[in-house]
Amino acid sequence: DRRTVELAEREMAAAIKAIQTAELEAVKEEDAAKRLAVLEGLQAAVNAREAALDEILALTHERESACAAREIQLDAGEGTVKRMTVDMEKRDAAMGAHAAAVAARDRAGEAR
Repeated sequence: DRRTVELAEREMAAAIKAIQTAELEAVKEEDAAKRLAVLEGLQAAVNAREAALDEILALTHERESACAAREIQLDAGEGTVKRMTVDMEKRDAAMGAHAAAVAARDRAGEAR
């Protein structure tokens, strides 16, 4: 009967449409899963880069601290050199005064 055929055709069309819809949903889910995997990979790369930058920052702070400590050492050394220079100048002046005194005494002794 013609109605039975039409009903069967409609049911077949509905079944085909349901299959197509299911296939479309599967493709969408697969695409979403692929996009999610890509995003997770990108996030992992971002995390790795952030960790590397944190390490670089820590090393930079470490180096700055070492430079500051070295600067303090150099300043202390410079202070020591200045004190030694002043001490040497004082000794030179004392030796010069002593030599002048000895020379004056010798002249005084010769004059007698």
